[in-house]
Amino acid sequence: MNSATFKTYRETLGLEVKDLAAWMGVDRKTVQRWENPQAGNVPDWAARKMLGRWNRLIFSISSALEYLDQQEQEQGSAPSTVEMQRFKTDTSCQRVNGLGTDAKRHAISVGIIAAALQAEGYETRLDWVPVEP
Repeated sequence: MNSATFKTYRETLGLEVKDLAAWMGVDRKTVQRWENPQAGNVPDWAARKMLGRWNRLIFSISSALEYLDQQEQEQGSAPSTVEMQRFKTDTSCQRVNGLGTDAKRHAISVGIIAAALQAEGYETRLDWVPVEP
C-alpha cells in the first residue's frame, strides 16, 4: 500500500494521526513518515491492519446493498427510503458497538454507506438513535 492510499483510508475512516499511531503501537511521527509522498510503501503489517478496518467498511456497504436487494426480491419493490441512524454520544455508541467505536467514526461510516446507497439510486434518511433513559 502506498502512502497516498494509506492516508486516504485513514482520513476517510476518521482516524487522527495520534489515534492511528496508538492503535498500531507506533509513534505519531512514524505514521507521518509513512504518509509522506516520498516514503514509498507502508510496511506490510501496517497496510494489512489498515485494510482490515477498510474492509469492514466495505463489508458494511455490501451488507446494506444485499439486504436491500433481498427486501426488493421478497416484497417486489425496493424501499422508497432507507432509514439510517447515528449516535449522539460516544457512550451510547460504545454501548451498542463495543469499546473502540466512537460516535464520530460511526457517523463517518453511516455517511459513507448513505453515499454508496444514494449512488445506487436509494433515497436515504438519517436520524439519531433514540437516547436511552
